[in-house]
Amino acid sequence: MVKISQTTNNGTKTDDIVDYLLEKMHIAKTAGHTSLVIKSKEIHTEMGFTSASPRYPMVCQAMRKVMKDGIDKIRKQPPKGNGATLEIEYFL
Repeated sequence: MVKISQTTNNGTKTDDIVDYLLEKMHIAKTAGHTSLVIKSKEIHTEMGFTSASPRYPMVCQAMRKVMKDGIDKIRKQPPKGNGATLEIEYFL
């Protein structure tokens, strides 16, 4: 099976965003947190994406990809599913 990973114009792949999210979770867990709420807009900004070249679908896809079924929870979701307001609580 061939693994498909979206790539942005600046070379960032969905897997790069996944790695970034996992690192944020690791840092939070190491600091003693039991959960972490992540907003797509924050990830979008932290990774250097701009409003001139929005990458919300890719960020949201990565955020959903790292969710643990039956454990993590979507707290807010835009009407179309992908956008700046997606907010997920990850339980560490």
